[in-house]
Amino acid sequence: MRKILLLVLFPLCLWGRSAFWNENFHPLEASFWEKTTNMDPIEGFLTVAWLTNRESISFYASQWQSVITELQKQHFTSDSEKAERILLVLHERFLKRYRETANTVSGVFQTGEFNCVSSSLLYALSARALGFPVRLNIYTTHARPEVFVNNQWVEVEATTPLGYNFRQKTQAQQDFVRLTSFTDERVPRAVITNLIQWYALWYANEVYMQVRRRDISNAFQLALRAMELDNTIPFVRTNGIAAYQEYSSFLWNRGVTNDAMAVLEEGIRIFPESLILSNNYQFFVYNTILGMLKDGRFVEARQNIGKYRPILMEREELIASVYQELLYRLIQTNAYEEAWTTLQDVKKDFGERSWYKKVSGFGMDSLVKKLISEWKLYPKDENLVLQWYQDLTGIERDISLAEYYNSIAFAYKEAGLWQRAVEILQRGIQFLPTSSVLRKNLAALYIMRGNSSSSQREKLNWYKEALQYDKDNWEIDRAILVTYRSLVEEYVNKEDWKSVLEYAEEALTQYPNDKQLQYYRDYAKRKLGR
Repeated sequence: MRKILLLVLFPLCLWGRSAFWNENFHPLEASFWEKTTNMDPIEGFLTVAWLTNRESISFYASQWQSVITELQKQHFTSDSEKAERILLVLHERFLKRYRETANTVSGVFQTGEFNCVSSSLLYALSARALGFPVRLNIYTTHARPEVFVNNQWVEVEATTPLGYNFRQKTQAQQDFVRLTSFTDERVPRAVITNLIQWYALWYANEVYMQVRRRDISNAFQLALRAMELDNTIPFVRTNGIAAYQEYSSFLWNRGVTNDAMAVLEEGIRIFPESLILSNNYQFFVYNTILGMLKDGRFVEARQNIGKYRPILMEREELIASVYQELLYRLIQTNAYEEAWTTLQDVKKDFGERSWYKKVSGFGMDSLVKKLISEWKLYPKDENLVLQWYQDLTGIERDISLAEYYNSIAFAYKEAGLWQRAVEILQRGIQFLPTSSVLRKNLAALYIMRGNSSSSQREKLNWYKEALQYDKDNWEIDRAILVTYRSLVEEYVNKEDWKSVLEYAEEALTQYPNDKQLQYYRDYAKRKLGR
C-alpha cells in the first residue's frame, strides 16, 4: 500500500452500479456477487483473487480449513496464547516470504509470498473463524489487524511471526521496519470492522498493484468492485479516484475520446470533491475542441464550446485559449469576416473579463501575420485590421498595427517598389503618428533614395525629407551638412558664385557655425563685389 489521502465520504449507493462494469471481468465472480454475505469468507477471497477454476478454490480452502480445524482441537491456557498461536501457525504453513506486491490470499497459498494486506486478511479470517472479534487498521502505507482479547484490542503485525501484541515487542517492531521499509505509524487512518469492508480493502489495494503493473483496465474494474462493496472507506475512495483518472487517460491516449469523457463524467458524479477528476475533464474537453478546430470542424467545435462553456469557464485560461484557437483557425482559412463576427460575439458575453483583451489581441496578431504573408493583395482587408485595432486600445495594438504597415512596406521595398513602400508607411503614420518604427523606416527609405541619387540637390531634398520623420537622427543631420558642402563646392568649381552664395546662406541658416560654409559665403560675396 502507498500513501493515501482521506476524502469526504459519499456512499456509492447513491449512484448505483457503474455503467462501465464488465460482467465478464472474472469467470467465477458472478457467484461471489450473488451471495457475498453468505459465501464462506476464505472461498470469497479466493474467488475474487484471480483464481479461474473452482477446483483450485476448493483445494486451497481445504488447506486453510485443515489448519483451522487443528487449532480448534488444541488446548490453550488463554485466549491470548490462542491468538498468538494463530499467527505462528500461519507463518509455519503459509506465510513464507514477504513481497510488497504479493497482495492476494490465493497468492499466499500458491507461492508462500505475502504483503501486509494478504497476511493481515489471512490472519483476520483465521482469528474470526476461531471466534475472535477482529478489525483491520489502515495506515498511510500499511495494514495491520487487531484482535479482541481479554476485553482489549491487541494489535498484530501479521508480516512477522513475532507480531502478536506488536506494540509490546521491540524485536517485532525492528523486524517490521527492516522487512517492509515502512515507517511505524501509531494512529490508523481508518478502521474497518466487517467482512464486506475487508473485501473492499482487498479490491482497493489490488487497484494500486494493477496500476503499478500498468494494467489499467483491470485496475478500473477492481476499483468499481471496491466501491460497490463500500465506498465510505477513505482508501477505497482514494484509489477509486485514481482508477477513474488512470482509465480515462488510458482511453484518451488510445483515441477513445467519447468513452474517456464518459468515464470522467461518471467519476465526477461519484467523487464531486475530486479536483483531479474535474481538472482532467476540463483538459479532455479543451483538447477535444482543439482537435475539432485543427480538423476544420468549426460548426461542431462551436457547438461544443457552447455545450461545455461552464466547464471551460472554471479555468479562464482554457476558455481564452479555445477562443484564440477558433479565431486563429478561421483566419488561416481566410474567413476574416467570420473571425471578426466571432470576436464581437465573445465581446458581447465576456467583454468585461480580463482575458478578453488577450483573445482580441491574439486575433489581431493572427490577422496581421496572415495579411503580411499575402502582402501583394494590400490594401485588401485593411479595413478589418483597422476594425480590430479599434476594438481595444493599448500599446500592444499600436505595435501590431505598426508591424502590419511596416512589414508590408518592407515586402514592397524588397520587390523594388520603393514608392509603394513609402505610401504604405505614410498610410501607417496617419493612424500612428508617433510610431518611431514607422517614422524611422520611412526616413530610412528616403535616405536610401538619397544615397542612390547622383544629384547633390536631389540628395539634399531626400535627406531633408528623411529628417522630418527622424528628427533626432544625427547621422541624417550630418549627411545634410556634408551634402550642402558638396553642393557648394560643386558650384565653386563651376565659378557660379551666385549659386555658391545662395546655397551657402541657405545651409548657414541650419548650420550657422560651420566654418567651411562661412568661408564659401564670404568668398562668393567678394567675387560678386558685395
